[in-house]
Amino acid sequence: MTTELLAFLDARITDDERSIGDAQTVSSALPRHVVGTMGGTTVLMSAWRFHAETEAKRRILSAHPIEPYDDDPTIGFCQECQRGGAAGIAPCTTLRLLALPYADHPDYRPEWRPHVTGWT
Repeated sequence: MTTELLAFLDARITDDERSIGDAQTVSSALPRHVVGTMGGTTVLMSAWRFHAETEAKRRILSAHPIEPYDDDPTIGFCQECQRGGAAGIAPCTTLRLLALPYADHPDYRPEWRPHVTGWT
């Protein structure tokens, strides 16, 4: 499940990065703003922010490496969350939350929803 979520997130971030390349400049009055899509939604934002968001998502992915368990390499734990004392089976809450904006994507899986009290 973890490798599938990582692949899903990588693909969605790549989609977002491509969409900024396809984005249209709104007008000469807003030369640094673009209309693009992010997570399947049309957005108007600064090109800098669009790039910053995709870069931040990539850094979050790299900050939460998954270590497979020796006795069952199909599951593992997040090294970063383990260090913080929030050990558990991966994917960690951080990666689940990172995927949440893409919940309307056909490849999103319900089992990736965050296990956070008060969330449905």
